[in-house]
Amino acid sequence: PKKTAPKPRKKKEAAKPVESAPTVSEAPKKEPIAEPKKPSIPSKDEIRKYCLISETGSLRDFTGKMDYVMLPNGINNILGGTFKRVKETLRVVVIPEGVTEIQQKTFADCPNLEEVHLPDTLTYIGENAFLNCKKLKAINFPSKLGRIDCYAFNGCESLKRADLPKDCYITPNKHMKPFPQGCVVTLGGVVTDASIVEYNDEKAVAQREKEQALNYLITTESIAKSKESLIMTSTVLQG
Repeated sequence: PKKTAPKPRKKKEAAKPVESAPTVSEAPKKEPIAEPKKPSIPSKDEIRKYCLISETGSLRDFTGKMDYVMLPNGINNILGGTFKRVKETLRVVVIPEGVTEIQQKTFADCPNLEEVHLPDTLTYIGENAFLNCKKLKAINFPSKLGRIDCYAFNGCESLKRADLPKDCYITPNKHMKPFPQGCVVTLGGVVTDASIVEYNDEKAVAQREKEQALNYLITTESIAKSKESLIMTSTVLQG
């Protein structure tokens, strides 16, 4: 019998790789947000080297370009123009106990000054002391503060409230206001319209008359002493 040729065997197909179920890609891990660095507050000893203090305790000049200034002890008043070299950088100023006076134009035109801490010993704030400090919004007024001269806070448009002691005298001026429009001013807790103090205010008139009388007395005494000195000199020369 004829032998039949064997049928060719079918090649086994290679097993297809089992497709794994699609994996959900993990969300990228969030890196921790770095906390903003807190501004380093220089010590009083470090700040002292930028201060020019006279023998009588007057702060005459400050050259440290920093935003936070805590003035050292040993100062009794701050002269006008003290911060003119660094007025662009000032943001917070702490004035130490013992300071009794802030003279005219001490902080005038400091565009970034926001906060000022005044000492309990302060009695006087001079003319234009904080003029045009447009960002100033926080300042305390101590109980011993007795006088604020005209224009002191004019142009401080961010200042919304000023709580002054009851007996604080605000030097009036009919041309310019001591506080910005919209600032609520209180004297001893009572709201007053100190932003539009009239020049003929009863207390203002009394104060001006007192000052004029004192100036007249000083001038009269000075003239009398000068005359007496001239007479004595003339007598000595004639003798």
